[in-house]
Amino acid sequence: MKNKKLLCSVCFLFTFMSVLWGQNITVKGNVTSKTDGQPIIGASVVQNDSKSTGTITDLDGNFTLSVPTNALLAISYIGYKEVIIAAKPSLKIVMEEDAKMIDEVVVTGYMAEKKASLTGSVAVVKMKEVADIPTGNVMSGLQGRVAGMNVTTDGKPGGGNTDTKLRGITTINNSSPLYVIDGVQTHDNVASIISSNDVESIQVLKDAASAAIYGAQAANGVIIITTKRAKEGDVKVSFDMSLTAQTFTGGIDMLDAYQWGDVYWQAYKNTFGTNPNSVVYGNGEKAQLQEYYFDQNGVKIKSGNTDWAKEIFGTALMQNYNLSLSKGFKDGNVALTLNYMNQDGLCRNTDYERFNSRLASNFRFVDGKVRVGESISVNHWLEHLNPAGIEELVIAQHPAIPVYDENGGYAGGYVDILGDKPNAIRLTDNEANNRHKSWRIFGNVYLEVEPIKNLVLKSQFGLNYTTGFNSTFVPKWSEADRKVDVNELTVRQDNSVQWVWSNTANYSIDFGKNNISAVIGTEAKKENGEHLQGYGRGLVIEDLDYRYLDTVTEGKSVSNNASTYAMVSYFGKVNYAFDDKYLISGTVRRDASSRFHPDNRWGNFWSLGGAWLISKEDFFNVEWIDELKLKASYGSQGNDNIGDYRYITTYEIVNANGNPAAVPYAMGNKDITWETNGNFNVGIDFAVLKNRLSGTVEYFNRKTSDMLFSFPLPPTMGFTSYYSNVG
Repeated sequence: MKNKKLLCSVCFLFTFMSVLWGQNITVKGNVTSKTDGQPIIGASVVQNDSKSTGTITDLDGNFTLSVPTNALLAISYIGYKEVIIAAKPSLKIVMEEDAKMIDEVVVTGYMAEKKASLTGSVAVVKMKEVADIPTGNVMSGLQGRVAGMNVTTDGKPGGGNTDTKLRGITTINNSSPLYVIDGVQTHDNVASIISSNDVESIQVLKDAASAAIYGAQAANGVIIITTKRAKEGDVKVSFDMSLTAQTFTGGIDMLDAYQWGDVYWQAYKNTFGTNPNSVVYGNGEKAQLQEYYFDQNGVKIKSGNTDWAKEIFGTALMQNYNLSLSKGFKDGNVALTLNYMNQDGLCRNTDYERFNSRLASNFRFVDGKVRVGESISVNHWLEHLNPAGIEELVIAQHPAIPVYDENGGYAGGYVDILGDKPNAIRLTDNEANNRHKSWRIFGNVYLEVEPIKNLVLKSQFGLNYTTGFNSTFVPKWSEADRKVDVNELTVRQDNSVQWVWSNTANYSIDFGKNNISAVIGTEAKKENGEHLQGYGRGLVIEDLDYRYLDTVTEGKSVSNNASTYAMVSYFGKVNYAFDDKYLISGTVRRDASSRFHPDNRWGNFWSLGGAWLISKEDFFNVEWIDELKLKASYGSQGNDNIGDYRYITTYEIVNANGNPAAVPYAMGNKDITWETNGNFNVGIDFAVLKNRLSGTVEYFNRKTSDMLFSFPLPPTMGFTSYYSNVG
């Protein structure tokens, strides 16, 4: 009997262990890099003894996988050492970089891809390399860091307006790239949208194979900016500040008044011979500046020796304060950042003050299969602007003209051979009390659902709302005998609303040595802008408290207009890889723009690319070369950046002797259509000496066809301009 009981107990134990062994557990994990603590996107997580059971990490480094209770998980990612770990309901995996391997995941069009698998030209900027550059504009810190990318600024405080070109000028119209910030597209100045402290990474898409997924928006390239997110389990509070001094550096060595005198005296001698009675300059062979008074209708101006650059430009201080709060937890994260910047301009009486705030959050539900999130920033900035052309004026103004005349007024006016340039001090004094202030709300919300394994459906809505107010006052002024006795005031209000709604489906599958990933989607966007302006002259009181249109006494006028622009798109992209060595990608996009007549509204754009990872071939055994990839692509992109309503004839309403009249303005052309460019790219990516040196060598050829051009028309035709595809 005892033996039977023992046998039954053993059988029960084996049965229980078998049942226990056959049970599955759901593993939720997070994968980060040991180097910087950042999430690893696209890491492979598979059951070690069954490679058919697996998944990849999402944008936050998270994954969910169901495996047997005692299974081992293998976590791998190119560029990191593989991790083998026992399955548990909750895992936090930290991966260590492997110096023998190279790769990184980049965010391209509507999907994340391994850089090693790209067939196009994509540059990645690590923000830790530029985070400490003292600038108010994140783009200006990228100058010189991306091949084929040229960034210039206008020098205004706050980072100013940047002019960014990717691979040169591609059109006589706007050649600026498209910016995509957390999925929201814009062509606006990035400095007023986002602080450098908020940026996680920047990807620059330069050719058709990488950028054609954005269709007509990407004719001049795409710059993708991804903001920071909190990490799971982290509670982080950080504060940093900086104080920077900036100085003006002139590239031209200017002559002072004495040197000007030498030059003019020599010119006079060359023409007429010596004349000791020269009016302004002259005292024998060596010209000397003598004390001299220019008499301008009774106003005396004593000759000076003015360095106008030193009078206008000086050292400027920039203060930057940044506070960030973040919390990462099991099923989501929240991050709040506050940034304040105050920068004096290099030009006197100019400055820029900005306050940025950003709230970003992500949440996961239903075992991570449903994900929602948002990233919203609210920005406010105030500024005083440079007078137009001030940089040229300080070079052109004669140094013999002093800043002030004998009566304490502004010197200048027309002074014989010294010219009639306006007084730069007067112009900058005028700007000191003008008002320029703006608000911007920028951000997106999204919903992601994974109904089946490896299929992700995503809907995202982005908003860019801007409102700006400008009040510009020009007081009565005089420069010696040159006077303007009537002041004037211009007040302007601009409002702009841009929204974009995209819906995508991403799917990836592995079978054997084959990998296919694809995305299809639709997108709709719309922009509405409205402008309201008032003007008047003759303010009786020039005091700041009375600088409003209600106080003007003459010439009061008002203008108001609006414009609307819309686009709808359908797109798709497929990537195929065999054995991680042979890569093919194809993209197609169909756009419709409201800027063209309905008969010419639709445009088709596409790209095809391929790559060969030679370094993964069995015959390749060069130890000091870690990666060698040959790639080539060709594609077509479009451009409609010509302004609104160009295909219809437009008129202006004017006041003709007290009666309203419609006056011809621009002649319409219903036949205008997409400006397109064909983009060919071939290159080699390489990494050598255990990845200590890596780079890309590329050749590209880009040709723009059907370039849109605005022809000026003769007045006899009644219209001022006419658009056509000519270039």
